[in-house]
Amino acid sequence: MNLKESLKVTKLDLTNLVFMPGSGSGSEHSKFEISPKDFLRFSKLDFHSNNSQGLINSLTNAKRAIDCQIDETLSVLGIDFQDIPKQSEEIVSLMEFNIDLPYKLKLIQALNLAPAYIVAKARTLRNKLEHYYNLPSKEEVQESIDIAELFIRSIEGKTKILEDEFYITDSKNRTDLWEFNSGLSFGFDKINKSFRIIPTKKKVHLDSFKVDYKNVEYYGLLRLMLSIDDDFECLKSLQLIMNLIEHEIPINKIKVECE
Repeated sequence: MNLKESLKVTKLDLTNLVFMPGSGSGSEHSKFEISPKDFLRFSKLDFHSNNSQGLINSLTNAKRAIDCQIDETLSVLGIDFQDIPKQSEEIVSLMEFNIDLPYKLKLIQALNLAPAYIVAKARTLRNKLEHYYNLPSKEEVQESIDIAELFIRSIEGKTKILEDEFYITDSKNRTDLWEFNSGLSFGFDKINKSFRIIPTKKKVHLDSFKVDYKNVEYYGLLRLMLSIDDDFECLKSLQLIMNLIEHEIPINKIKVECE
């Protein structure tokens, strides 16, 4: 069974969905020897050296802080940052970007990990380093440090505690606050980097199945998990998922009540 089949088997009304978050837990720490915050600290120390070399090193370490945060986050979410799976291209292709971005930043924005404004500012920081022969001003370097810090805080806020259990039913199948006759239960396995999905039909649990990075819907489910506290983004994530699995329902017909 796959996600599209499970929606049809449970006969959920996609025009009247109910989304219920379950429990959350701390995310895995990365295996990197140097963390994004280490690079950010180096950047701040370099900035206060009060010389040209310090400004250049500060700018470089601010960029490294962002790059490290991107790669660390992708790794924690089960995405190989050195060889990003082609399956991720599907969700990126469904997004609109106001500016041209490197692919990793597009993926970060597509997964709703950081606001578009911060992503755009991160791109600006990268562009500053293309003009290495021009000494940046102290104001430019300070702005770059601030951008890196905001970027790290934004992603940390989404990933430090992952809402790794959630449920989808519809209004007619919901029987109590956290109970339903028919619906889908989702659990994110942080060790194996996959979602375990259990369909329930008329209170009978059907065979569970797994969705991982090799499935295009994996990236939609990651986005949904990272959007639990935002009703608008929760709905948008569900719409993206229906696009990814090529569900027949018109996207504008999908409605959801988020608990």
